[in-house]
Amino acid sequence: MKIKFALLIVYLILFFQMPLAFSVQQRDLQPNEILVTVSDDVQLLFDKAPENSTLVFDVGTYTLNLLVNKSINLRGISTSHVILKGDGQQPIFEVIDGADVVIQNFTLADSEVGVRIVLSNVTIQNTLFLPGADNTAIEMDFDSNATIENNTFDNLRVAVEVLEQKNVIIKNNTFSNLTNIDVLFINVIYDSVSANCFDQVVPGYSTLAFSEVEADLGFVNIDNNDFHLLDSSVCKGAGKDGPGVVIDMGAYGGAQADEYAFPLSGVTVVSGVLDDSVKVSWQKNNDYRIDGYKIYYAQESLSDFGYDADRSRLKNETALVGDAELTIEGLGAESANITAPVLVSVLPVSSGKLAVTWNKVSNATSYTLYYRANNVAETGLDVGGVNAYTLTGLTDGVNYTVWLTATNQYKYYFQAVASIENNGSIIEGLFVNADTVYARADKDVISEVSASAVAMPEAVVPYPFLPDEGCFVATAAFGFYSHGRVQILRDFRDAYLQTNELGRSFVRWYYRYGPFAAALINQYEILKPVARVLLYPLILLAEAIAYHLVLFWVLFFFYLLLLVLMVKWVWRWRVKGSGAC
Repeated sequence: MKIKFALLIVYLILFFQMPLAFSVQQRDLQPNEILVTVSDDVQLLFDKAPENSTLVFDVGTYTLNLLVNKSINLRGISTSHVILKGDGQQPIFEVIDGADVVIQNFTLADSEVGVRIVLSNVTIQNTLFLPGADNTAIEMDFDSNATIENNTFDNLRVAVEVLEQKNVIIKNNTFSNLTNIDVLFINVIYDSVSANCFDQVVPGYSTLAFSEVEADLGFVNIDNNDFHLLDSSVCKGAGKDGPGVVIDMGAYGGAQADEYAFPLSGVTVVSGVLDDSVKVSWQKNNDYRIDGYKIYYAQESLSDFGYDADRSRLKNETALVGDAELTIEGLGAESANITAPVLVSVLPVSSGKLAVTWNKVSNATSYTLYYRANNVAETGLDVGGVNAYTLTGLTDGVNYTVWLTATNQYKYYFQAVASIENNGSIIEGLFVNADTVYARADKDVISEVSASAVAMPEAVVPYPFLPDEGCFVATAAFGFYSHGRVQILRDFRDAYLQTNELGRSFVRWYYRYGPFAAALINQYEILKPVARVLLYPLILLAEAIAYHLVLFWVLFFFYLLLLVLMVKWVWRWRVKGSGAC
């Protein structure tokens, strides 16, 4: 029963933790869909993908030259958030060998050619073409066929170029910031071009049925590459999608349009009127589809949750569509109390460096590590939320005192997103911006200081030199002369062995044979943990005797005998030479 109850608790913990790590594509991928991320070898994934499957590109910016030689669907999670850039003079997508391909929901930028089509059939939808003022969006041969619908073409020289005159279906697109309107379409028969928006008159415009021409096509913010439509745009509802069906023109219109709003900009968080309140501000998104805004906040990074994670457990406030700021109250008076961290170890790792480790403290958001040498003023370092740090720039052979404190920072992370109403559902924007952080140092809670430790930086080598000071075996076993355990044995030697004739005799004997044992330990790495195991009881006895626990003297002589036997065994190896530790 106890085991079943424990398993149930583990299951519940995992169940409630999992949604925070899941993003939209992990929940909604279909059996024939394959996720592509910015860290993947896209060509390799494509080559392994089955015919007629779908490669779904995750949010991010890719540098890409993909050779497409089989029938497949290529789709981005979001037109605004999946950006593909060209690799040199090669096209971003090169479709060949009779493939039937669908390309949708991308931003294609900075490429001499966006899509090249050879002996293939391609449909391109809901894609934003920003190839550059001297470049071409789509290039195709006479034996290929293309349907180009609901795309946005901006800042380019040629939109569509065919090697010979041909009908190419071009509809419900927008064309703006054109370098040379005379070569917008090359060898494209205008009879197949209809229901598009242009920001200037196209030669032969009279044959372009149902098209609109307006100097300002009514984009939200063209300078920020936001080509969503304003409510006043001539492209709004001007597209044709069958008898009696009207849709928006451009990359954000039609059935396959990106459902996510463009990321908000200018998000700021400042203190409110009340002590526990803040005022969140943002630049309004003028996309005519915006239904309102949602402000999420927590005391941990929201961007770490994933761009489209389950947000049901996050605190949030809603703002109306016309709002550009919102006051949030009740953040909390101050951070929670916090206990002092426990210093685990301070060890030299190389010349001028000490490696410090400590146990993490619940509720701690950062730690401050302090150190000083002798009577020099202390130095404090904010090392963040880690539980290990290496101090550098120290002086070898000098003892440093090290301690630390834990801090529970008064810090909140904010994400502001716009929402869109789509067929009765509210679609919130993605967490793609960096978190906006609000912090107040006057409300931080700092723990008591930890216990301190003293260590000396020094060069540490795999087979340390063995100095004449002694403690040869211990130094070889623990790796360096100033190790805390070695120091205990040195102190014991000075206080209890060198003060009497019997002890001095033992020290002389040890100085004669100890270097041979130490050299053997250094030569065979596997002997180091064995030596440490044998030394630890002696170290504990040394500490006990230092506190006048005379009862342990009997055990001391027992382990002394054990050590003598070990050295005699080593002597049989007849290892010659001397050195140090």
